[in-house]
Amino acid sequence: MATVDYNRPCPSSRIPELARPTEYKEARKATRPWRKLVWGNQESIWTVTRAAKTAKPTDRMLYLAKPKKNHHGELAQNRGNFLHSCGQRSSIWKIPLSALNCEPSERLEKLAKPKSFSKGYQENRPAFDLGCGRGSNIWHVSPAALSYETSPRVLHLARPKTCHLEFKYDKQVETYISLGTRMASITPRLECLSIPKIKEDSHLFFDRGQPEQPIRPVSKPARKALATSRIQQLAKQKEIPSSYLPERDVMWAITSGAGNSSASSRTEELAKPIMRQPMDMLQYDTEAFKVREAAKKSMCTQRIKQLAEPIQR
Repeated sequence: MATVDYNRPCPSSRIPELARPTEYKEARKATRPWRKLVWGNQESIWTVTRAAKTAKPTDRMLYLAKPKKNHHGELAQNRGNFLHSCGQRSSIWKIPLSALNCEPSERLEKLAKPKSFSKGYQENRPAFDLGCGRGSNIWHVSPAALSYETSPRVLHLARPKTCHLEFKYDKQVETYISLGTRMASITPRLECLSIPKIKEDSHLFFDRGQPEQPIRPVSKPARKALATSRIQQLAKQKEIPSSYLPERDVMWAITSGAGNSSASSRTEELAKPIMRQPMDMLQYDTEAFKVREAAKKSMCTQRIKQLAEPIQR
């Protein structure tokens, strides 16, 4: 195999010209050639002058610098801040002492009892990791099955599947460039296409300028102009309507009448828990494969015996 010389000079001068890295602008090199602009730092892009630091802001700037007014008023001041809910109201509240010292009713004690085991529960039954405590289909292999000699058919089925004769493996990531491609000369058409486009002469070209500059420069008369009464009216924030009601508390106070009322017979009937069969008995039927006594003593017909005979091939 012929060796490839990568240090051989290129026949065209256009490729080394395109391979040069882009340089900084002449204006930036002339002003601050020692500094490189890095986005994301806390330094200002342009140095702030002393006159700008000691300048007094106008009334308009002071008005715009005021923080936004909180229109909730006393509702926002008396509302508690919650750490785990981004300052919003949380459904988790503190338990009062009266709730800790009270005695539960008979209904609460009945609901607080743990679920009892079924009658068919066996405490010392064998546990299976893959069967959720039930009998598993995984059984132990006997020594006779371990020492049994496999048949030729089983050996034939145990062979791994081979690749197809026309199967092609993945192509290598690295592509080797041939010597003829590297020694080829560039045509005039390729040199014409490699010339960069000059967009400044086109009417569709717009200079974007610096990112910190405004899109449209604001004139000095526009900065010093006074807003009319109509503009001030449109600049007012939207007020809350008179029929606005704040959101309700999560915990509702129960009235004395509702606390001392007695439930009707219909309500007590609906409050009774529904007795359902456990899920273990619904999903697993113990008598699914049970054969009846009548089926054991029955005699099959001649047609069934004829169909049960194996086919001689």
